[in-house]
Amino acid sequence: MYKLILHHVYRSGAPFVDVSGHGNHAQGTNVGWSADGAAPQSGAAVFNGTTSRALIPLSPTWQDLSALRVETLLRFDPVQGTPGHPVRVRRHMVVEGPLSFALFIAQDRTVVGMVMGLVKDPDADNDLSASDTLTATLSGGGSVDPFDTLVANTPPILPIPPGYKLDWVSVATTAQFAPDGQKRTIAPGQWTRIRFAHTDTSLLLYLDGVLAGARHDIISPVLSVQGTGVHVGFAPGAYPDTLRGRLDELRIWKYDPHYFTKKFFCRPMSRETEACWRLMLGRLEQLATEEATRSQMLAALDCVDAGLMKLKRAVAERGQPALEQVARFARRYDGLWCRGAIDSHAMRTLSGEFISWMSGTVGDAWSEYLRDSLGWVQKLKGLDLGPRICGAGDCDPAFKAYLGNIGRQLAADLLPCAPAHDRCRCGCKQPPSARDPYKRCCKQSPSARDPYEPPPGRREPHTPHKPDAPMARGHGPEKGA
Repeated sequence: MYKLILHHVYRSGAPFVDVSGHGNHAQGTNVGWSADGAAPQSGAAVFNGTTSRALIPLSPTWQDLSALRVETLLRFDPVQGTPGHPVRVRRHMVVEGPLSFALFIAQDRTVVGMVMGLVKDPDADNDLSASDTLTATLSGGGSVDPFDTLVANTPPILPIPPGYKLDWVSVATTAQFAPDGQKRTIAPGQWTRIRFAHTDTSLLLYLDGVLAGARHDIISPVLSVQGTGVHVGFAPGAYPDTLRGRLDELRIWKYDPHYFTKKFFCRPMSRETEACWRLMLGRLEQLATEEATRSQMLAALDCVDAGLMKLKRAVAERGQPALEQVARFARRYDGLWCRGAIDSHAMRTLSGEFISWMSGTVGDAWSEYLRDSLGWVQKLKGLDLGPRICGAGDCDPAFKAYLGNIGRQLAADLLPCAPAHDRCRCGCKQPPSARDPYKRCCKQSPSARDPYEPPPGRREPHTPHKPDAPMARGHGPEKGA
């Protein structure tokens, strides 16, 4: 789901080099450096709590984030001061993308992660222009002065529906958000790994691998970064919100729009089968972009998305044990899929276990999801999916058997060869057999050019993909590797 777009390892002083390959290097001002970080000779950037700052210039990488994950290994040092000269700090900023996301340590040493997103507001206008202002309510305040007023420039991809507005949406390691009701804080002088993630439905905060804060009511994607770039260790403003401490490592991921395509093609298949699938995907893309079919196809996709979101939210509401169980199912599934064992006893066993677990865990939400699935199938009725999609069974017999194992009737409905009133549009005298709903409507000459072939520049490379996994302390590869 994510792709790595920034990885700072602090092997030397500023400028801090991004080893992710995306060129997100940081220029530092008054940022010190130590040869020793969380481990001897691992390196660390040193922020003094007052004038230190590092800036990653804005680039296209920071646009269209959609989802986000931030992971850092840091040491927080106590703020120094005297009664006569107190140090006024609202928050110790770790990293901030203006009007997009932020991760910081609050005054009470809890950790806070935030994204700019949609929140309910009965008095909100349907139109939020660049002249509208939003006052952010940031955790860990204590100052009598109002916090910064933010000017929101709403991107066209995120319309503001009636009853909603744009504002900061936060999660913290407080009792309010902790799954176990236990407030957790950063221990001064100790190295702590923090992970903050925005998923389809949730904001999650982990301290040293333990889920310390979660909320599951997220309804909007992560917005593009605004301003001059991403700030590390500080936030601009009347009060600098500068981190006092050390960063050993900083990694940031964004949503990978090609993740599921790469995951699909991790399964071993012949060149002929792969070419067939890419033509089928090209046809689906064509249906989603052509004026005559766009609205119907997008309505079906919206239905799928809405159903999945409701199901994911229902699982998330069952707490961390349910999320971990789904993750275990996913790992088993990915392993079988990428080995090509989709029509195997192990896959059939896994499918049965998953269906049984979902039914017993989320109850009515699972039944509703199945009804929603039939609903989006109905929205495909009448679309001429074309001979390539009709011939999926001929193209990939293993996948046909895989669908059959899930449910033969549903699999048949998922691949209607042609509209019901014109089932033999391509010239057959008889409709496809009810016993083999994937049978092609007609035969084509191998030399004939496929009318649904996608443009050459739109194809995805056939590269097996393994999503980045969080690195546990002391058990992962050397940083920067």
